Amino acid sequence: GTVTCTQLDGDGNDIEAWTLHNALITEFKFGDLEYGADDLTELSLTLKYDWATMVGVDTANTYFGAITGE
Repeated sequence: GTVTCTQLDGDGNDIEAWTLHNALITEFKFGDLEYGADDLTELSLTLKYDWATMVGVDTANTYFGAITGE
């Protein structure tokens, strides 16, 4: 399917967005679970994809272009 990954700045605004086309999950790992602690659990996801597009945003939050690659 299609997966979109968005990078955010410190204020939560979009900086750039990558769209992965024909993506599929090749690996998924859970971190160590500690029932005696309230810490966050790390999840690791590996994707394989055919090609990707990237759209960036400048400091005024306007889209400035796209990069497409295979």
